[in-house]
Amino acid sequence: MDTDKMKCLAAISVLMLCSLENAHATERDASLINSFQVLCTLVAPVFEKIEQKAMAMRLPVRRDIGQSKESGPFAHSKSWLVTLTTGPHELTAAEANGPHGYVKSCGISAPDANGESFKSELVSVMKLGRPSSENISKDGIMRATEWKDAFGAGIAAGHAPLLAERELLMRIEMSSKTRERLLYLISPIAFLVIWQILLMAGIGDRRFVPAPSDIARRFITLAGTGELEWHVGVTLYRVFLGYIIGAVPAVAVGLLMAMFKPVRIMVDPLIAALFPIPKIALMPLLLLAFGFGDASKVALVAIAVFFPVVVNTYVGAANIERIYWDVAKNYGASQIVMFTRIVFFGALPTIFAGLRIALAVSFIVLVASEFVATKSGIGYLIWNSWELLQVDVMFVGIVTIGILGLITSVLFQEIERKAVPWKTE
Repeated sequence: MDTDKMKCLAAISVLMLCSLENAHATERDASLINSFQVLCTLVAPVFEKIEQKAMAMRLPVRRDIGQSKESGPFAHSKSWLVTLTTGPHELTAAEANGPHGYVKSCGISAPDANGESFKSELVSVMKLGRPSSENISKDGIMRATEWKDAFGAGIAAGHAPLLAERELLMRIEMSSKTRERLLYLISPIAFLVIWQILLMAGIGDRRFVPAPSDIARRFITLAGTGELEWHVGVTLYRVFLGYIIGAVPAVAVGLLMAMFKPVRIMVDPLIAALFPIPKIALMPLLLLAFGFGDASKVALVAIAVFFPVVVNTYVGAANIERIYWDVAKNYGASQIVMFTRIVFFGALPTIFAGLRIALAVSFIVLVASEFVATKSGIGYLIWNSWELLQVDVMFVGIVTIGILGLITSVLFQEIERKAVPWKTE
């Protein structure tokens, strides 16, 4: 099969066999939907990850049909028995490669659910809204309901009352990223074009505001001598070292604040008191403590990064829906499992929001700190060129910071796409 034409379709399906209704139908439906959300929707339906999760939970294997292959057509399905307080059900993982491309799926099945009540509960819990279509087969046996643009994808739910069968199917299709990347570049390119046209038309003084073409020529000159690369390398080293030192403990502290109330009570007043302080104001203290080398700049970046990351991490973890906590407790999850599987992944979208904010803040405080007490870095390049009235060199430094911010932002978005595939675009 031509890989260029192959569509990667991630399907999350739930197949349930219905029997007679009982007095606990609503509770059973809610329990099954909660289990589905925790087991199949927290991360992308990757067969190996689902299998690892089942092994970690020590679930007994019910069926293992077929075998996965690196290439060529294949079909592989495996299921495990899951026991809840409301009754047992099966967790199923499957992957296949065929005429319709590569398909991955995660689902659950149970023999004791009611079709109509399950559908109502599904709409309520997953907030599906009005369906885009509802169809009934010619023989009146199979009923299918479909929702579009739910959770960044399409969801189809169906049940066949006469055959005592029903199905929930959620499709997540990989959309083309090319158009998004092109749209992402339109605004900065348009800004540069307008800037150049205005100066060529005589609007503005090129002695104080050089044109993009002037900045580009100076950029090439500085790059040719190696001076620009040296300053960029020093700045990136300081940024990323301080970023890692500040972000890692911030994520850990934020998660602990959400899980344990005593930690939140002790740490929250410190954050409330220290967060509003302008971090650049700490530079004299850091110079006294760490000297005029890289250590003081790295420490400043780490402090500036810590606060937005810890606040966003706590907010994300504290607002995880209660159903995830309840299902994890029903499975008897330990505190370590709750921390690594529920709290961390549940807060991950908000953590990334904090990390992106912190990345921009790290460049801001570092460039400001490089204005003084250093002889290297982009901040030094900007300040030194201002003192010598080399305006074009100064703009090279400013534009370089903007380019670095754009590149790191794009890279961060790509990392976020991979790390948080369930996040709605």
